[in-house]
Amino acid sequence: MDDNQLIVLKKSNKKPVEGDIFVLSIRDNLYCFGKVIRTNVESRDSFVNGMYLIYIFDYFSSSDVYTKSIEDNNILLVEVINTQLWRKGFAKNIAFSEVTDKQKNEDFGFWDIIRETYVDVSGSELGYIPKYKSIYGLGSYGLIGKELNKIVNERDL
Repeated sequence: MDDNQLIVLKKSNKKPVEGDIFVLSIRDNLYCFGKVIRTNVESRDSFVNGMYLIYIFDYFSSSDVYTKSIEDNNILLVEVINTQLWRKGFAKNIAFSEVTDKQKNEDFGFWDIIRETYVDVSGSELGYIPKYKSIYGLGSYGLIGKELNKIVNERDL
């Protein structure tokens, strides 16, 4: 298996909804959890418009069982993605939890490579460096797998 790949859990054609909690498997018996924060993102960028904003929490476990306290952890990754994470089976929805005001208002942003500035999910300039950051554009399950495996290797999990 490619060290940057996620493990397939369960394929699904069901579109995620805001509040869906999902699990990702990085290696055998190593899981992390994420949440769908926004669906149908509105953006000036056609690649981002209509996509999904997700958070992946800084929590790793040997179990794929969700507990509400997982959401109390910092955000590890913030990404804009399409449904391929679910369609390919890398994300498996395991719970639902309403998106809180705190989660909606987290200090996140994206580096716009072309404009060389941080922007919000809609593509508007932020004017500062946010706490949680990623690259502006459509993320992928491959990118998420690569980033998670890099973190796991650095932490020797």
